[in-house]
Amino acid sequence: MPPSFASSSLLSFGYVAPGVTGHTRLDMATFWIELGLGVGLEIMVKECESYEALTRAVVAGEVDVAWLPPIPLVALERRKAAVPLVSNHRDGSSTFHSVIVAHRVSGMKRATEIVGKRAAWVDPYSASGYVLARIELARLGVDVRTAFPEERFHRSHLAAVVAVLDRRADFAATWVGRDAAGALVRAPWQDVAGGHAIRILQTFGVIPSDTIAARATLGLGEAEKVRKGLLAAASTQPHLVRELFGVDAFRPWAAEGYDVLHTTTARASEDGLLEGVERVAERRSGSGKVYLPSLAGPPRR
Repeated sequence: MPPSFASSSLLSFGYVAPGVTGHTRLDMATFWIELGLGVGLEIMVKECESYEALTRAVVAGEVDVAWLPPIPLVALERRKAAVPLVSNHRDGSSTFHSVIVAHRVSGMKRATEIVGKRAAWVDPYSASGYVLARIELARLGVDVRTAFPEERFHRSHLAAVVAVLDRRADFAATWVGRDAAGALVRAPWQDVAGGHAIRILQTFGVIPSDTIAARATLGLGEAEKVRKGLLAAASTQPHLVRELFGVDAFRPWAAEGYDVLHTTTARASEDGLLEGVERVAERRSGSGKVYLPSLAGPPRR
């Protein structure tokens, strides 16, 4: 007999859901209700408009468990505010790559040719769609602080790619998945009309996958129940896991790639490489809005 909610703890799962459909909203709620029933917890879903809002909700204790890309996790780990539970795996891998892409008709063939062009970034918290791309471009000699006359955050990888296809931007930073032989197996433009017109100008280093993490102050017993439920979800709810999270399975979290990410993002933040035009304009206007979590400062202990 499954555990009843009357004797369970109430937790909240948070994720970023820009433009989420009613169907997806229902499926996400169903997934967490069924996972909770299996481990003796009641889990509600909280939708956040951005990764900034989600990280703030974790720090404030408003979200107990969160779906986090690498940069929000790094920011929260540096504050000792989150503990990763599982890694997201797809096609046998827990990593992906950052790429710079352009429209084939642009004539551009190398990433260094994007100087003076319009940039389509994903989100200030996106490892592949902003942070790593800017770090690696700087290593190629591009002064990312001044190189682009127009920079916009499009808030999703698909929207950034579509901006390039529609010629509203000259290039975009996004992600791809490759198999063991290096062949492209996944990309945001694969199912988009006209996606064949996308050209990869540069592929950057390996990025660790997204994680499901718990706020650091969540009870160990509750966190362990959620972790076990997620590890079992691929066999108990395979369709929902694939549809909602885009993965084949959740696996025990591994730190591979994260130590390097901690170091490189801290250095880049200190050097001002992560201040795009949008953030600079906000800072100068005195609005007080902070787009990026502080990734600088002493290493985590």
